[in-house]
Amino acid sequence: MKDEFTNSEWEELLESPKIIFSAISQADDKIQEKEIEAFKNFIKAKRRFSSELMKEILPDDVDQYTLKLDEFNLTPGQIKDKMININRYVTFKLDEKVSKSFKYHLLALAFFIANSSGKLLQEKISDVEFEKLVSIFNYFNLDTHQIMKTTLIEDIIKLV
Repeated sequence: MKDEFTNSEWEELLESPKIIFSAISQADDKIQEKEIEAFKNFIKAKRRFSSELMKEILPDDVDQYTLKLDEFNLTPGQIKDKMININRYVTFKLDEKVSKSFKYHLLALAFFIANSSGKLLQEKISDVEFEKLVSIFNYFNLDTHQIMKTTLIEDIIKLV
């Protein structure tokens, strides 16, 4: 699938999991160890995913990829711009089914990371994290209500 994109587009797609991680983990102003572990576990499950693009962009060397996550700081504006770019690349260069599958896998990653934090007797996903999730839906031009009616996100998460 790499051939469908320019080098700079591909580089941004390769960063897309880190962009998702950055959006969710920075929502409450600090990266938690549980979020890093969730991110690593999601990457390790890549072979079980149905999105061929997601399988291709997720690295084999999880530890190397996640080595400097704390240095991958993006402003909310940078996150928004990168997410909109990623949406544009996959929407206009790939088949609709392939594009949506990739977006759903990125959303599943976002939910998985957001759901990893929280404490006993608290909501797992904070209000700030939920706002970030809704923003990601919007950047990908996906209907939040439609996705919530399906089990697509849950089905992907169950593979991790």
